[in-house]
Amino acid sequence: MALILALTGCNSMWGRSNITSLLSAPKFSQTESEIVKAIDNHIGENITLKHSSQQGYSSPVQLIDINGDEKDEAVVFYYALNKGANIRMAVLSYDDEKWSIVSDKEGLGTEVFYFSAVTLDGTDTKQLLVGYLTANIDENFFAAYFTGSDAEESEYVESCQDIIVGDVTYDGCDDVILTNRTSDGRMRLRSLSYSEDGGFKVVGTRLLRHYNIDITRFTLAQSRAGETVLYADYRDDYNQMHTEGMVFRDGGKMYDAFQQTVVSKWWEYTRDLNCVDIDGDGYIETPSVIQEERTEEPAVLKTVEWTDYTLEQPVRSYIGIYDTQQGLFVAIPDSWQNNIVTEYNADSWQILRKAENEDEEAQLLLTVTQVEYRNDIETGAYSYIVYKDTKTWHLSFEKQVDLSEIQHILKSVTYLG
Repeated sequence: MALILALTGCNSMWGRSNITSLLSAPKFSQTESEIVKAIDNHIGENITLKHSSQQGYSSPVQLIDINGDEKDEAVVFYYALNKGANIRMAVLSYDDEKWSIVSDKEGLGTEVFYFSAVTLDGTDTKQLLVGYLTANIDENFFAAYFTGSDAEESEYVESCQDIIVGDVTYDGCDDVILTNRTSDGRMRLRSLSYSEDGGFKVVGTRLLRHYNIDITRFTLAQSRAGETVLYADYRDDYNQMHTEGMVFRDGGKMYDAFQQTVVSKWWEYTRDLNCVDIDGDGYIETPSVIQEERTEEPAVLKTVEWTDYTLEQPVRSYIGIYDTQQGLFVAIPDSWQNNIVTEYNADSWQILRKAENEDEEAQLLLTVTQVEYRNDIETGAYSYIVYKDTKTWHLSFEKQVDLSEIQHILKSVTYLG
């Protein structure tokens, strides 16, 4: 099937500090080598494949059944020395035991910050959504390459900061959410649905509540009511982080998902505190901070609650201690709340039960230590090694801690990055 490419565009996504640089692939598989050779022969020079581990394509060559014929095509992002500074995108098909170029397009920037192959129109064909950026240039681009044989080539351009893709109209097809800054410093969200003329139509708009903000994370997930909710985490200029929830109804329109509209917390740390499914139940919880008396130097350890605010009566999943330097969250049993203090050292931190009177000392309950090697640590009753991401922690409990309390804490340990 002939591949007809139509182009749309937009402006920046995930602020510069959050963009993962494209990486050269260290080595090729046999299939990748054959594809590279086909592109080399097509353009008459050697190419450098590019990929990103966090922006939708972890392999330099994506094998995708684009046209629904049960055979994979190859989508390749690459640089060619004599083809200009911009990254290029090639699409290849495999016929007669060889790879052949179907399309080879110059991209709209020097790097790719977003890629996905999605169903926009309910057919078996997939459309390729690409976000391009160029360093030191404010305007980036979102491109939708329409692969249907009867699509008319067209160009659709939007100024934007972020891209989120999901079914917000509940029709079984993917939709696109783009954001852009307004002239007065607000952030506007727009939900777009595929239109039959080969472009997009706006089905919903929303302005985030605060001004002059930086988005730290967007999360699109299902609520317990079965509705699609967009969680927007962002910072302002006043050492605060905020979370807004938008629920999609009436064909893609956005409404408040939280009863209180915005969940705000003081946050004077470089490490972000974003929404996450903290308890692994499939639903997103929003963090809020129990604020102690503010001091000149922000405390390393903070008490954080995680709550589902999409419910009419919000439900708390966990309350616990968050290490703002190492990114580790440890939930505490409800019975410990208001009865503990914490102490932070250079290589570990402790949770202690408060002394009942001035003549007594606080009782140690738990020591948490990040470790590089576990060989020298004895594990067993009251001593546990916890692996999270690529990091390792040692949790050492005192004997007065109940087994049920230990199980609650070990189940909850979460590395937040």
